[in-house]
Amino acid sequence: MTVQLVRPEVSLFNVAVTADTDILGALISPSQRSVYRIAVAVTFAAGAPPIFRVRVTDELDSFLLDFNDGSGIFADRVYHFSLGVRPELKYEFQFSRDTTMVILQVEEISGGVL
Repeated sequence: MTVQLVRPEVSLFNVAVTADTDILGALISPSQRSVYRIAVAVTFAAGAPPIFRVRVTDELDSFLLDFNDGSGIFADRVYHFSLGVRPELKYEFQFSRDTTMVILQVEEISGGVL
């Protein structure tokens, strides 16, 4: 039996994103307790940098949590985040303002790989 230690979840490129709106359009959930390795980059017009967020939900509750200590992410830079995830929860991503997402890659990492 082959064990897949890195499983691609999301790979988006050059997508316009509306503020406070789910990016993926559908919740994602890991196959087991693992880590989501996230790479994200944006470009935007003048104004404050957008805050990158994750929405975590179960059957009853939903929470919107900020990455990067609640600070906006600057244009034309790649940011990397790791998020411990559980299969009984579901996940979705948002930005705090309209922006163009240059890249969003989410990989599920299990085992000893990170």
